[in-house]
Amino acid sequence: MRISFVLFLSVCVVGVAVSSAHAQPEAQPTSLPTSQPASIPASLPTSQPASIQPASIPSGRARAEHWYYKVRGKRRGPVTAAVLRKMIRTCQLGREDRVWREGFDRWNYLGAVTRFSRDVLLAQCAQTQATPTEGQEVSFDKYSNVAEQKLLLTGKIESSIPEEHFQTLYNDLGFNRFNTSIRVSDPNHPEVQQWCEKAVRDTQVRRREVDGETGDAMVTLKAKMERCSQVFSHDIKVTHACERKVPKKGDPYMSCTVVVTATIYKFSADQSSGELRYSPDQSFATGGKIVMQADNTGTSTITKDRPPAEATRAAIGSAVRWAGLKLKRSLREIKEFQSSAPIVAARSGTAFVCLGQDTVELDMPFYVVRNSPQGEVREGFVKARRMYDGCTLTPSQAEAKANGKSFTNQPMEAQIILGSSSIKPGMTLQEMPSIGLNIGVFGGISGSLGFFNGNFGPGGGMTVEFDLAPYIGLSEFYAFTDFSIIGVLDPEQVRQSFVKMMGHDWDTVVTPDLDAVFAIQASLGGLKRFYIAGPLFAEAALAFAFSFYSIGKFEHGGDEISLGVYGLGAMVLGGVGFQLAPRWLLRFSGGYRYLISIPTVSVNDGSCEDAGYSNCDPEKLGVGPDVAEHGPVGRLSLLFTW
Repeated sequence: MRISFVLFLSVCVVGVAVSSAHAQPEAQPTSLPTSQPASIPASLPTSQPASIQPASIPSGRARAEHWYYKVRGKRRGPVTAAVLRKMIRTCQLGREDRVWREGFDRWNYLGAVTRFSRDVLLAQCAQTQATPTEGQEVSFDKYSNVAEQKLLLTGKIESSIPEEHFQTLYNDLGFNRFNTSIRVSDPNHPEVQQWCEKAVRDTQVRRREVDGETGDAMVTLKAKMERCSQVFSHDIKVTHACERKVPKKGDPYMSCTVVVTATIYKFSADQSSGELRYSPDQSFATGGKIVMQADNTGTSTITKDRPPAEATRAAIGSAVRWAGLKLKRSLREIKEFQSSAPIVAARSGTAFVCLGQDTVELDMPFYVVRNSPQGEVREGFVKARRMYDGCTLTPSQAEAKANGKSFTNQPMEAQIILGSSSIKPGMTLQEMPSIGLNIGVFGGISGSLGFFNGNFGPGGGMTVEFDLAPYIGLSEFYAFTDFSIIGVLDPEQVRQSFVKMMGHDWDTVVTPDLDAVFAIQASLGGLKRFYIAGPLFAEAALAFAFSFYSIGKFEHGGDEISLGVYGLGAMVLGGVGFQLAPRWLLRFSGGYRYLISIPTVSVNDGSCEDAGYSNCDPEKLGVGPDVAEHGPVGRLSLLFTW
């Protein structure tokens, strides 16, 4: 009797529990995540279709067993895990396709979900890489590599120059773009293996190749081969020779020649043994190495305040700077050293790329390329403007962040200069080798001595600009210098200006029948360029200005007298231009020069005073408008980026 009662009570309890379970209200659905990386600003455009309405998401306990997947960017589902497995076996879905279920914080690659990884592995499907089409969701890393710092091992370092100059040289060569933390030369050293493990975790997290349920990076031998297949090493040898020189005229000076030799080695990995082993890559340049050399000579005057030892250090410093820039340009030509990454979004004249500031400099130029059956096709040209720390917080960054270092994880912004209408997500930025040096020629007119009376001169010259943005953090700011020769249209105006400054006693020396007067004009200053819309730019410049007018040589009292006028002042310029091609710019600029004129006299190639003349000093300097060198400047320039 007691047993029957217990059985009856148990049945009642079970019945109540089942009724409660069926009567439980449905849980409120949550919205599906988009595939847009969290680090990309929400305002950026996306080809993501509209979110699935909450009503279409199953509820209650069935929801956990239902999956959603994507085909060409369109969400499908819900389906059960069994249906997904069947679609995997029949090759309707592959490891690169995205899936989601409740509990996931993002869409994951199917091959990264532990539950289906074996099914994907066993499926005998031919995985193809079709070029993405308009509107299709792009798995960017299928079409171009994730940009990471390359490992550069340290070989032989030999230097005869002071340590501070060597550090300047090393930075100028651009080696700070590489991971140079491992101070060994053997690519099979255990430290290299440790670096690879850490680098692969970072790369897999950036690629979202993580376990869909645990979030851990999937470190596989294949992933190691993709990330760590190339390791580089370098030797640096720096020699110098200095000599004290004494010219016939002027102060003695130190002349120092610096020779820099860089040897780059490439090692490729092999996985046949089940682990990565490195050996020299014989296909790299000549026998697995590239040898580059650059030299330059610097000088420094010896004075009372600058003894020979100090002048020597200054001369070495000057030589090192320019030798380093020459060699840096050669290093940038090495394809393996160039930065590249896919565009994740493009809008309003800006391309967004997941490159970090550890591999990119401000104003770094990039070609925009796309893959085609005929190979790479250039679609445009951009320059890096705002750099951050990549789109994704990597394990290495998370570790550094825990130690107090801060990171800003969002895409780099590159200004689109050429090809704005054709640049789209999925295309690739490929670094254009450059050291930020523009070299150009120009022609135009310039005000000259006697401009107050309508005098000016046509002429031409060359200009050199060096982008200081990587050093000062101000985009498109250049140090520039130019050099030109002009022919003065009215030499008589120059003669009159000279006589006014020196005094009328010289009127009999400077004959009025001057055939021609030529002037050398030069300037040194700063220039700021602003890209207004696409290839159109404007600029403003301010510079110190110099000049020298050679009036000529005259016979007087048996002496040969040489006359000239120096000018020292300033020049302002404004201009507009057009980026014709990635390496070519066309510019029209105009402005004004104003220089104080200083007449000079030499007798028999020596001093005027030493020759016994008493009126060697000018009565007045050329400050007034009738004797100063001043007037408008107009130039048309063509520049090449080197």
